[in-house]
Amino acid sequence: YKAYQEYQKNSPGAQTAGTGSPAPGQSPTAPREGGASLGERLGSLLGMGGEAEPEPEAATLGDAQAMLLIRAMIAAANADGEITPDERQRITSKLDQAGAGADERAVLERELQNPRSVDQIVRDVPDQETAEQVYLASRIAMNPDTAAEKAYLDFLASRLEIPPDRLHELNAAA
Repeated sequence: YKAYQEYQKNSPGAQTAGTGSPAPGQSPTAPREGGASLGERLGSLLGMGGEAEPEPEAATLGDAQAMLLIRAMIAAANADGEITPDERQRITSKLDQAGAGADERAVLERELQNPRSVDQIVRDVPDQETAEQVYLASRIAMNPDTAAEKAYLDFLASRLEIPPDRLHELNAAA
């Protein structure tokens, strides 16, 4: 995560991420009374800025971006056709560390039942910064110990157009 933060600080065109917005009638990732939204908490946990990082370059994840990262983690865990108990635990523990509540866990369970495809994930990535966040979230969701998982990460990196040197840095950070 430190590598991602350093990259943001040293990148001449670093921009803050959009805040996104929840789906109509649904706000499981909205700020809690007196607290940060799940997007802000998840972003902070993944080393992507938020309240824990006061620098102006720091990115704050909005609801839509938090959902994208959760979906990316689930899709990565499902890369070999099944989400193992270990992979499920990795994902749920990240949400627990971010302070997910009952509504957020319900959203996670719904998403776990219907993993997104790479095409669906990539289609929702608006910029290179988000592409790197999606890759990093995907990488930490799994332990790429099968050929299918390694192929998935290679394919994802290719679709996200992450340069090889930057890919190496992201893998080291995971």
